[in-house]
Parts: sequence; structure tokens; C-alpha cells
Amino acid sequence: MSVRVHSRVSVIIPAYNRAAVVGRAVRSVLSQTHEVSEVIVVNDGSTDDTARVVKEIADSRVICLEHDRNRNGAAARNSGARRATGEYFAFLDSDDEWLPSHVSNKLKCLAESGCDGVFGSFILRDSRGEKLRRCSAVPAGMSILEYILSPIAGDVRTSSMVLKREAFLAVMFDETLWKHQDWDLAVRLCERFRLSCDQEATVVIHAEGADRMSARMNHTATRVFLDRHAIKMSPAALARMNLILAMRTYGAEGRTVDYDLYRQRAWEARSHLKLADRLVLAAIGLPFANYWALHCGRSVVRLLRHMLRR
Repeated sequence: MSVRVHSRVSVIIPAYNRAAVVGRAVRSVLSQTHEVSEVIVVNDGSTDDTARVVKEIADSRVICLEHDRNRNGAAARNSGARRATGEYFAFLDSDDEWLPSHVSNKLKCLAESGCDGVFGSFILRDSRGEKLRRCSAVPAGMSILEYILSPIAGDVRTSSMVLKREAFLAVMFDETLWKHQDWDLAVRLCERFRLSCDQEATVVIHAEGADRMSARMNHTATRVFLDRHAIKMSPAALARMNLILAMRTYGAEGRTVDYDLYRQRAWEARSHLKLADRLVLAAIGLPFANYWALHCGRSVVRLLRHMLRR
């Protein structure tokens, strides 16, 4: 597959009550070294000035579509894709931004790999500073789901995705999911097409706000995701995911029914977990347990194990 120098790229940005940050996202698109053809912002039933901010941007490539009610990010991205005219669709969340080389890097990666889509590394910015999330290439023989859940591989984020038009339109986002939309899309996409990984970080994901969808638990969506894809996971990956869900639920909500469910599932499959994860699993829920201490301790144990293997 060849990617032409002047390939038409449509950028799709879903926005719900993002008046304070959507301008930053759009400006980062308009500053790309590879000029994009259009920037479609889908105002997903916002009740603030999101639409006004977008419409005041003086660039003919910026298009604002309106949803009469909040339908969720998946539905907004699909609406934008149906309107888009480009050969490639690039997705960006309204509270994130791209570095100027993002689109050109992703097109180069597509040309070199011959794949139907690409995702990549990113910079995670929160109240504590910045952290590089380096995504390695997907190992041969590893499914994209195992890759996402592996502690040493990578992650697939919507804001890093650039996909061929025909590949995306054949799959599209699941509008019934209010969480895990990017993971679900990647899994279903890879059942029919190929994804590659750009290891250079060209995306800044802003995690400062507590109103990000990824920062909140949505147990209904999580159960749908697990019911749909659990059969495709190895016992180790499934155990690890339930452990992570137990930790995050404990950190966000305490000892709830959902926490008990995830922990019980992880406990029943504990033989598939690494030692560091089994220790964390045993400690979760004890009176002295602290979510962030457990999270940091788990990372320290992994780092020590890695250093000892060198």
C-alpha cells in the first residue's frame, strides 16, 4: 500500500461540554505539518459554549456538526465519520492535543507497514506532571487484546488512531458502549484488518480533569466488554484485568459489590498471576490497604524483577 504525500485526512473530534479545551484540540490539528482536509467537531448535545467556540475558529476546514442530545463519544465519532470525505480518518478527543508531526508520522507508518490503521505512543499529562507511555510493536502471534492487557506491551487510545476510511466504516464504534470504546474498536478491527504501532509519541493525553470518561468507572460497560471479549483472553490476561478493575474500583469507590466481584474473579484465577500481582491481590481490601500505595508497590516489584533479569 502506498500513502500519497497529499492524502486527504479527515479529523473527527467528539465534544461534550468542552468549551474550555476544544479550541486547543482544534488548533493542534490546524498546526499539523501534513495539512488535513477537514476538522469535523461533533457537538454531542453540549449545554455550554462548545459550539460557539468551534464556530468562531476562522478556518474553512473546521466543520461543526450538532447532536440534539448527548449520545456519547462513540456515536459522535460515527456521526463525524459518516460526514467525512477523507481517505483516512484521524480521531482526537476534545480534551487532548497532537504534536505538529502527528499526522505525517502516522501516514509514514501506514506506508511502511502496509497496514489498514495505526495507533501509537503518547504523553500522559496529569496534575503530577508528564509521563511517556511508550507503546511497543505488537509481538508476533499476540492478539491486540492480549497486547492491550499486557503490563509490558502497550495501549490503544482513540486520540492516537489513524485508520483507512474503508476499514473504519466496516467496523465503526459501538454506540452502546460508554467506556472501553477504543479497546473494543481495536479488537473488532483486528479481526478483519491489520493495525500497526507508531512508537514515537505524538499525542498529549490530558488526564488532569476528573470528568474524563476514562477516569470514571462504568461497570455496566465493563461487563458488556468482558462478556463480549473474555473468551478471546488468556486466563492470565483475564485474571490481570479483573485485578486492575478491582484496584481501580477500590480506589474510586471503596469496598462495593462491583469491587467484590472483580476481586473474587481475580482470586479464583490467582494461579495465573505473577507474584507481584498475587501479593497485591492478597492485600487489597485489608484495613491498611491504600490504592496508590498498592499501585506504586506493584510497579516497584516489577521494576526490581526486571533489573534482576538483566
